[in-house]
Amino acid sequence: MQDSSRLIAIGADVGGTQTRAAAVDRTGKILARYCRRTDEADGADRVVTWLVGAIENTRDEVGIGSSVEIRLGVALPGTLDQQRRTVVRSINLPFLEGYPFIDELARRTRCPTILYTDAEAATWGEYVSCAPRPGRFVHLRLGTGIACGVVVEGRLQRLDAGRSEHLDALIIDNTAGARPCPCGRRGCLETVASGRALEERAREVGYANGIADLRQAWEQGDDTAVALLQKVTDTLMAALRNLATHFQPGVICLGGGVVTGLPCLPDRTMARLQAVRDEDSKTEVSVVPARLGDDAGLIGAALLAMDRS
Repeated sequence: MQDSSRLIAIGADVGGTQTRAAAVDRTGKILARYCRRTDEADGADRVVTWLVGAIENTRDEVGIGSSVEIRLGVALPGTLDQQRRTVVRSINLPFLEGYPFIDELARRTRCPTILYTDAEAATWGEYVSCAPRPGRFVHLRLGTGIACGVVVEGRLQRLDAGRSEHLDALIIDNTAGARPCPCGRRGCLETVASGRALEERAREVGYANGIADLRQAWEQGDDTAVALLQKVTDTLMAALRNLATHFQPGVICLGGGVVTGLPCLPDRTMARLQAVRDEDSKTEVSVVPARLGDDAGLIGAALLAMDRS
């Protein structure tokens, strides 16, 4: 591709399990992608080195000429500094904390590079995939941990970049016995509905393979699995009500690995929400499952870089 008017950005999504890079066009279509397993033993410099190679391979595969400016968007899990140049805190990627990740990547690729949290990037990716796009949009991502992103009138709200604690709207237990959360607060949705919490709870009640066994047991009508997922649904409904009250969105999108591993969870939640809507005509928010799956952060990071002026 030699036409500079056709802008293609490259998105990079560095997670605790996988590191990925992809060229994405303006519609959000992935044109080429590369992936490797994230290994903490590699260290930050090796992650950057792999990304540099993946970006060069992507340029070659798509046919991006050397005269065309490439924009690079990076998504990382954790708390970012105010300048969005480094990761201050990351439970899943502690070896990146304090490392000049963006400056080093920009220097070695010679590409304008911007950093977002994985929640922000995934939120933008899911929002852009909506048709029509709502005026107010919330993306609740249930993964190893839990994060939330918000778009208002086409603008991504930067809620989590400098935060080390969950939003007030994600506190679902205010009792004295509320469970402590890795974020430092108590009673967060993460203590019940995150992948980490569900894997732990599933094993406690006898499901040796965690969420995979929990899903199978629920599909077979096992009482223990049904009761456990009922509790998760209850807490998720409480969080959705909080988010609806606080942000007044037209759409709340549920995504993340928990939703992928337990598709019954969003189905049950949406069914219960529909019942509430039928009883209360004032309840206008729609809850929808994520469309992009694991690609949400990858696509979102690229599109954010592409739209950056």
